[in-house]
Amino acid sequence: MLKATLIVLAVVLAVSAVLVFLKTRVQPPSRLSYTNQYIDNLRHSSEQVGRMDDSNLEREFLGFVDRIDFMKNENLITNEEYIGCFEEFVNAYIPAFRKWCDRQFDQPVWPNKTLQFMRTRINEVRRYNETVGYGPFISDENEAHLNEVDKILKDYNGAWKLSKVSIRSKEDSRKNLAKARQYRQDAYLSKCTALTKMLDNLPSRYQKSHYEYVNSLVKGLDMAHYPSATQVTEWATNYKKAKAAIADYNSAAEDRNLYHTSSSDFNLNTYYQRAKEGFWNKISPWDPYEVRSPYEQTFGVRL
Repeated sequence: MLKATLIVLAVVLAVSAVLVFLKTRVQPPSRLSYTNQYIDNLRHSSEQVGRMDDSNLEREFLGFVDRIDFMKNENLITNEEYIGCFEEFVNAYIPAFRKWCDRQFDQPVWPNKTLQFMRTRINEVRRYNETVGYGPFISDENEAHLNEVDKILKDYNGAWKLSKVSIRSKEDSRKNLAKARQYRQDAYLSKCTALTKMLDNLPSRYQKSHYEYVNSLVKGLDMAHYPSATQVTEWATNYKKAKAAIADYNSAAEDRNLYHTSSSDFNLNTYYQRAKEGFWNKISPWDPYEVRSPYEQTFGVRL
């Protein structure tokens, strides 16, 4: 019995040995799985970019663009892999970029160089979105991130443009100061010290601009600008314009929501009297009525 058992075991071992030999020596090796090391490198960047600090974020973006373009040009990756890796990286980069922008907007000083970089980067990312693949690949959420940063930059520029506005009427002041208040209350713009200071000073800046405009109209009534007697009609038109502008200015000056200052006397009567005498000296009482008529309509009949 023992002898028979040993014989059976020997046969089993012999058969097993043959089977192992056939599998490892006789049968051809199975196909090895292939991993593209270049794809792994690109995807590693996508995984890491969201965790990078400010100093490395920009370096990684530029490095990724250089690497993926090189790999495509050298046929190390297919066009489909190029598109897929670009899409994956950009959608991982944008949230990190948005957080970086928010940190810059939290600062009291907004350097122009920093803002220009934001604008350049937004334009660059959107250009990739349009040209890399067969259609836009930025997600809706990430597009919203770009739009928000874009809006802050546009509002910032719009707010600064208010300081360049020339004021010629109360309506000009009212309209632009309303915009200024909106910008001043913005959650982001209100953190920029230089901008808020400028916006706070706009009422006095606009008051000065408005005053200078009206004063220029009044000074334009000086007789030195009207050497001919036939220009009395032109003078009268400009006089009415100046008179209306003075009334408009004083109305704005008395409005505490605008200038916070008092009305002004532009000595319009002085210019009126000088013009009245000046034109009378140019016109003879014996001139035809059509010559004297414009004068008399403006200043009345001289007694």
